[in-house]
Order: sequence, then structure tokens, then C-alpha cells
Amino acid sequence: RGRGGGVSSISMGLIGTLLHKLSYPPSSIAYIKPATQCEAPPLIAEYCRRHSITSCVPVGPVVYFKGFTREFLAGRTEES
Repeated sequence: RGRGGGVSSISMGLIGTLLHKLSYPPSSIAYIKPATQCEAPPLIAEYCRRHSITSCVPVGPVVYFKGFTREFLAGRTEES
């Protein structure tokens, strides 16, 4: 399996359907990625820009460090 689980690809497909097949205006569409392990803007950021979707937050407020899931499951993370 590659990086991630395809959530961004699914999101772009849903947004594309809303825009092109169901004729929703870009101003009525929003996207947020609430949690991620990568601070680099994902491909969906460019997709939103190209389609004039201004309510787009490609890197949300929660950024986990690489390996967080393994560390958490092993009990090696701090509780908040």
C-alpha cells in the first residue's frame, strides 16, 4: 500500500462530481483535512485552487509526527 489510504483521491472525486455533474458552484463547496502527518500541501490544494474553491483547508489544525500511530499503539506517546 502506498502513502495514505486514498482519502484525498476520493475527496477530489466527490468534489469533481459536485462541480461538474451536479453543477454546484465552487462557492458552495468546502474541504478540510482535519488531521494529517504531512505538512506539505496535498494535491487537493491545487485542485481547489484550479476550481476556485476558496473554502479549502488542505492541512488542518492537527498535524501528527511521522510514526505517531505506531507509537500510540505501543503506548509510547504522552496523554493530552
